[in-house]
Amino acid sequence: MSKLEKIQNDIERRIIEKVSIRSPKAENVKIVSVQSKFLNGALYTVSFDLPGGEGDETNNYLNRVYVHGRNIEVYGHDWELLAIVGATHDLGWLGYFSRPQFITSIIALCVTLFIGVWFMAEIFGDDVGSVPEFISSGFLLILGFYFGKSSTRVDN
Repeated sequence: MSKLEKIQNDIERRIIEKVSIRSPKAENVKIVSVQSKFLNGALYTVSFDLPGGEGDETNNYLNRVYVHGRNIEVYGHDWELLAIVGATHDLGWLGYFSRPQFITSIIALCVTLFIGVWFMAEIFGDDVGSVPEFISSGFLLILGFYFGKSSTRVDN
C-alpha cells in the first residue's frame, strides 16, 4: 500500500468516525461519493441508516463532509453546507467591484487624495487658502462612516 493510499484510508476512517460521533446510533456508515475538487478541499457524501421509532423500520440519511487541510467538518443538512460555501466562496477580481466596501473605499481614497493635493498646492503656491468646507465635511463624513462600520464589526 502506497503512502497516498494510507493517507486516503486514514481520512476515510476519520470521516466515518466523525459521522458516527455526530449520529451515535448510525449503522452501515459508508462513503457514497467524493468530489475531490471542492473549494479548497474535498466533499464527501456519507450514507448511514438510523433505526426508526416505529417497528423495525430504518431510515437512510446523508451527511456532507468537507475536508480541507487537516479539518473535517460534518454537515447534516445541505443548507448548512451552502451557508459555508456562500461565506467562503471567492468572488474573483470582478466580484470586488460589486462590493459596497470597494465603492466606499474608492470614494474615501479620492476625497483624501483631492484634499492632500489641494493642501500641497496651497503650501507650495503663493496663495494661502483653506480647503473648501464642502470637501472637508465630506471627508469627515466618509471618515466617520468608515470608523463607525469598523467599530460595529468589532462589537458584533
